[in-house]
Amino acid sequence: MEKGYSRRSKAIELMNGEYEKMVLRIEELEKENKLLKEKSDNPEKLIPANDAPKYIPVTMPTVRLWIKQGRLPVVRLGRLVTIKRSVIEKIQSEGLESVS
Repeated sequence: MEKGYSRRSKAIELMNGEYEKMVLRIEELEKENKLLKEKSDNPEKLIPANDAPKYIPVTMPTVRLWIKQGRLPVVRLGRLVTIKRSVIEKIQSEGLESVS
C-alpha cells in the first residue's frame, strides 16, 4: 500500500512543479503583454472606423459620409476600414478641416 501512496505523492509533486512552472510562464506572458500594450500607444495605431464615434462626437453615418467624401483619411485592410490614431487626435484638437 505504501508504494501506491509513494507513487501518488511523487505524481502530485511533479504536477505541483509543473503547475508552478505554468504560473511563472503566465506571469512572464502577462508582463510581455503589458509592455506590448504600452508600446502600442503610438500615434500610428489603427482604429476601426466603427469605433470613431467613441473618440469624436459624431454618428456613424457622419463618419461614413466623411469617408465617402474623402474628408476623413482612412487605411483599408481588406474589408476593414481603419483610421490612424494620429488623425483622430488631430480631429479632436483642431477639427475635421485640419485633416481633409
